[in-house]
Amino acid sequence: MPENKLIVGIDVSKRQLDVHVHPLGQRFSVTNTSSGWADLAERLAGYTVKLVALEASGGYERAVAGDLTARGYRVRVLNPAQVRHFAKAAGRRAKNDPIDAEVIARYAATFEGPVLVPDQVRQKLAEAMGSRALLVEHRTALKNQLGTTSIETVRELLQAQLKALNAQINALENFIKQTIADHQALTRRAEIIVSVPGLGKVSCWALLAWMPEIGSLTRKQAAALIGVAPYDRDSGPFRGTRHIAGGRKPPRDVLYMAAQSAAFTNPTMSPFYQRLRAKGKEHKVAVIAVLRKLIGLINTLIEEGRTWQANHVSQRPIHAK
Repeated sequence: MPENKLIVGIDVSKRQLDVHVHPLGQRFSVTNTSSGWADLAERLAGYTVKLVALEASGGYERAVAGDLTARGYRVRVLNPAQVRHFAKAAGRRAKNDPIDAEVIARYAATFEGPVLVPDQVRQKLAEAMGSRALLVEHRTALKNQLGTTSIETVRELLQAQLKALNAQINALENFIKQTIADHQALTRRAEIIVSVPGLGKVSCWALLAWMPEIGSLTRKQAAALIGVAPYDRDSGPFRGTRHIAGGRKPPRDVLYMAAQSAAFTNPTMSPFYQRLRAKGKEHKVAVIAVLRKLIGLINTLIEEGRTWQANHVSQRPIHAK
């Protein structure tokens, strides 16, 4: 591989970055701090780097990925499960940080994928939505516990925690609202999304934060991205049940609830849901089908820059999606 095709793989942990330069086989480590990122950039300056690849690592990769992007490097953030499957397929059973960095580099050299586009606003939304999801989950657990305890002291403590959680959630939601309001493009997207019957503010925020590509995809790509595209399980004469797999779980979890609402309130989705149920489809299967149809609709509306209207005929050529 020519020197201008060098791929840098980085295994990210909370405190350290293990780096592998492919195909030269050179390795080094730096701290996952601002001084470590500067050291990393200084070392990479000695190479002609085509791409830097990192695994998603619970958020620990975000700052270094942003720093590298700001310095002009093309950066990819990879799905850890896909990288691990690649390692197993290549017979790499051993697992440690230097080996992981090499596998990441080899995966990025083998498979092409989208390069990280700097978007600080979306990053803020994603972090805020992630924090909100954790707080809401904690609030649900506290409410459940509150409903089962008979000890007054415990009830008082739980109620105090619930009050504090509600205040924190409200603060996060106000931050999200203000962030969207401060950006014209996001405001317009939000108007389009919430115009669809069955979709509310949380569904809107989830799409803005976790699916920024929406509106620039095909319907199939949008369905696959959120993880509701059906995949065949056929082999020879055997015809297995189609199933969904992969995709982005956070927006899918939120949009699943919206799809359940749309299945009964949206004037176009509800008849579709009822037809599926009449054919014997289980509720969950029918809701997933509604979600798939819903995400395709939102993708089209954003692409065409219009809000939802009953019986509107899309002006986009049918073959485009």
